[in-house]
Amino acid sequence: MNTLFERHEIDLSSSDLKNGIDRIRIENRHYSIISGANFAYTNDRKFKSKESFILIKLKPKSFVSQMEADFLIDYVVFVKQSFMKRTNNAIKYYEKLFPGCTIDLVGLGISYYKTLGDLTSDEMFQIFSHSLDLIT
Repeated sequence: MNTLFERHEIDLSSSDLKNGIDRIRIENRHYSIISGANFAYTNDRKFKSKESFILIKLKPKSFVSQMEADFLIDYVVFVKQSFMKRTNNAIKYYEKLFPGCTIDLVGLGISYYKTLGDLTSDEMFQIFSHSLDLIT
């Protein structure tokens, strides 16, 4: 889901003093972590050193707020289908789905030699938005 979120890592062992993090409590239905000064207690009832934990914060990318809620699921399915085989040529792949879109994709700045795995999240959003225009 790297097309929807930006990933920020916070290393618990080195960030404690700089960022003022001395105690962290994370709970969800799958996993819980209670962090102290030098250790972390997990739900498998074991104390672990803080060096073995990295806290990951996910922030939605800016274009997610521009998208209507109805199209968010469609976008996720579109991205998953596009990345089934990341080595496919991007323009040839989308030409099969939307005949006649090659000139439009080149106009959007998509290189003819770019593979699906090389597309950035902004380019994927541009292609998705353009495909909605082609369908309607």
